[in-house]
Amino acid sequence: SAGQTSDAAIVKVLANTKLKLGFDYDIMAKPEAVAGAKTLVLVLGASNKGLGSAGLSFEQEMERVKKVIAAAQKVGAKIISMHTGGSSRRGELSNAIIELCIPVSSAVIVVEEGNKDGFFTELCAKHSIPLQVVPSIAEAGNVLKVLMAP
Repeated sequence: SAGQTSDAAIVKVLANTKLKLGFDYDIMAKPEAVAGAKTLVLVLGASNKGLGSAGLSFEQEMERVKKVIAAAQKVGAKIISMHTGGSSRRGELSNAIIELCIPVSSAVIVVEEGNKDGFFTELCAKHSIPLQVVPSIAEAGNVLKVLMAP
């Protein structure tokens, strides 16, 4: 999770149960967690409730995510960013997390409901990042599976 969103747990279930990708999942991953990783999947979206449950301020979460990204880049891991929560999971905090993660991503997957304003389209175009806009979380999982193929 990048932003302590509950959407990360949904992506984990989809990836591991339905798609059998065998992801490790840690909502509070530290930089050490990506040592040796080939791919880091960031599920984007800040939640005040999630931040409160984790005992983190938004600034602390931004620093944690920056450190995880730096560790992934250091080991040459591919970074895939996903936003599956729709427009209700967007806002100032989520947009800040999104703006942090998109420029370092190899690919971005977004459920179309979350891109109604073209925010992801513009941000990905600005940074030349491939964007896949899909109609549903299930379809986001299918795209993720393709991106994870060797």
